[in-house]
Amino acid sequence: MLKILFVCTGNTCRSPLAEALLRHELKSRELGFQIEVASAGLAAFAGEWISENVAGLLREAGIEHDQERSARQLDQDLISDADLILTMTADQLHQVSLRFPNASNRTFLLTAYSGLEPDDIKDPYGKNPQKYRLVMEEIHNTLKNLITRLEKG
Repeated sequence: MLKILFVCTGNTCRSPLAEALLRHELKSRELGFQIEVASAGLAAFAGEWISENVAGLLREAGIEHDQERSARQLDQDLISDADLILTMTADQLHQVSLRFPNASNRTFLLTAYSGLEPDDIKDPYGKNPQKYRLVMEEIHNTLKNLITRLEKG
């Protein structure tokens, strides 16, 4: 089993989106191995809910997500449990590597690991709903590349 951990800042927008979108995509794929998906934030406030804009987009797309799930702070247990840690920005990649040096060989920028041009997926927090939609599309497209990479081994 491959355990993937998505990391962003607050664990209320980008990383929960990536988590829900990847789970949804994997339901229709047969990779030959199981994947477990989780997410956390570098500066998450435990107990904070995912953004209403994110929850609305997932509902609109018919994508299941845990409505009772609240933000999780990135910690050593989550890091130790993950086989692959994917960050939304280069700064987050740097922060994870500084805080958890034992994970640096398993931590990558999501876009780069997915075979795309290394680029940050910018935080939509506090922006208009259209910005959230664009970020969701960007993450979804990136995850399609990630799945292709995983299928190839």
